[in-house]
Amino acid sequence: MLQECYDGVKRWLKSPHGQVAEFRPSDTVRLARGLGRAIRGKVFVFNVLLSSFFCPVIFAQSQSQHLYRQRSTDYRLEFAASAEGRSRLGTAAVPLKESYPAASEVWQALLQDTVLAGLNLPFEWRLALVDDGSANAFSLPDGELLVDRKLATFLGNSRGLWAALLSHEIAHVAHRHWLQRYSYESKLKKRPPSFGMGLNGMDSRWRMSAFDQQMEVPTSLSNFSHELEFEADNDGMMLMARTGFHPAFELALHHLVESNFAEVSSSTSSSTHPRWPSRDRNDQKAYRKAVEEFQNRWVAADSSPGGAPPTVVFLGKPESRGPEPSKVSFSLRCMNPGKELKTLLAIYEKAQKKGAQHEAVEFWQPATCDTHDEKKMISIALPAEYRSDPGWKGELQILSSDGIVLARSGLFSVHVDKTEKRNSLLDTTAYRH
Repeated sequence: MLQECYDGVKRWLKSPHGQVAEFRPSDTVRLARGLGRAIRGKVFVFNVLLSSFFCPVIFAQSQSQHLYRQRSTDYRLEFAASAEGRSRLGTAAVPLKESYPAASEVWQALLQDTVLAGLNLPFEWRLALVDDGSANAFSLPDGELLVDRKLATFLGNSRGLWAALLSHEIAHVAHRHWLQRYSYESKLKKRPPSFGMGLNGMDSRWRMSAFDQQMEVPTSLSNFSHELEFEADNDGMMLMARTGFHPAFELALHHLVESNFAEVSSSTSSSTHPRWPSRDRNDQKAYRKAVEEFQNRWVAADSSPGGAPPTVVFLGKPESRGPEPSKVSFSLRCMNPGKELKTLLAIYEKAQKKGAQHEAVEFWQPATCDTHDEKKMISIALPAEYRSDPGWKGELQILSSDGIVLARSGLFSVHVDKTEKRNSLLDTTAYRH
């Protein structure tokens, strides 16, 4: 530990104006090697003084600087962009506290995090409710978070899910991601960013992006935006762990939004947001670290502010096989299995025109998920009397015992025989739910 501290001090002394731009715990290992060589005959005394006085100070200051790297110390552009964003909302924002007290309690708990407080950001953190029908949430650069009522109602009183939503947006603000995106685009256009100059001359679409408006962006900027989303996911989970909310709620929130809000799933596949499977893959390493942090602080998850971790379902791509009888097979993996799950296979007649599918026949069966993180294969056989010609589409859903969709597949082709008339499937009601 002492040797680690030395290297951090060395990095600190070499940085401009004595500021740590990106301080890592491992940095402290290399910190005092140069300093130690410079005072060779008095290394022992130096070691003792450094370890007992200077290193604890550096470690305390570096926690915030490592997790949330600071850029410009001028915040005027972010305040101006936020004012512009509020003027373009198109709907009134009201305090969320009265309608959703659980969200307000979680919000206050997250803001008490010592690492976050150590940033000394000049923002007035606010949590507000809007009615724009987006089923989404977004943050303004100056620390105001806005949640659509549709999504807020879905989250209800789940403190863990609220923590997942709010910690992600807090991480965006704490990292000053909006400013990073604006600065990056300015570099792409080979012109300096207008720090401290207000919004005059600022690209109009960046004014809109002040409140996370989706944009068509160049590939390089799209990739950069994806990295910012990954960073918000990762540090959001660490913020949750430090404040007593199990990181599994972050993964659960992603799957719930993807499965229950088509409008959000389509928007989060845009150029500025990575697709859900990409976020799942990115989250795995950070998730393990966040769980370690959580478990170090909370021996019993049930007694934590967020409660026991939720069940998270990973549904593999369904495959249809025939011919006698036709069946649909898929893989299923669960984290934190609990109550019994249900599987719904819906079969749709192929739509004659582009648009909504026709009436569906539903096949239900229990879905057992007993072991944590165990991948298993499950099959649903279609009875012989339900066979039809090709051209049918299927969709799988995994539901909780109280009917919440935990995972949903996309539409896939159901391969069946041509032994029955085209509408025989729809004429039968025996297996409809």
